[in-house]
Amino acid sequence: MAFRGLRHIRAAFPNSRTGASRTLVIGAGEAGALAIQEMKQHAHLCLEPVAIVDDDKDKHGKKLFGIPIVGDRNSIHQVVERFRIDQIVIAIPSASEKDINEIISICKRTKCKLKILPGVFELLNGNVTVNKIRDVQIEDLILKIS
Repeated sequence: MAFRGLRHIRAAFPNSRTGASRTLVIGAGEAGALAIQEMKQHAHLCLEPVAIVDDDKDKHGKKLFGIPIVGDRNSIHQVVERFRIDQIVIAIPSASEKDINEIISICKRTKCKLKILPGVFELLNGNVTVNKIRDVQIEDLILKIS
């Protein structure tokens, strides 16, 4: 009976890696693509990208490395429920602080672990891999006032 149950689960989720966190990537640009490639190439990271959200409506319904782009930031909660997401990775290093704060606020309403890709400067230096994805820090929530 257990074998039949496991086979049923694997049939429902054929690409699911055992023990990997089901991951939502926010951002279907270059940083999001880089993050997805790294997650797929490095199974030891235990991150399985299963869905992407991006505010560019022209990207909705398309796929990035086989991962569907399913909505925008306003659909994050529904996407988390639908795809049973464990972890969210924000991969939009060029976004404004206001946008990042809004996205973080939306994500905090889910029960998912939240991580963010490093900033643009680190991307330009070529120092970014999935190993550099970090937990959201309090500094990410503070808007800098000039």
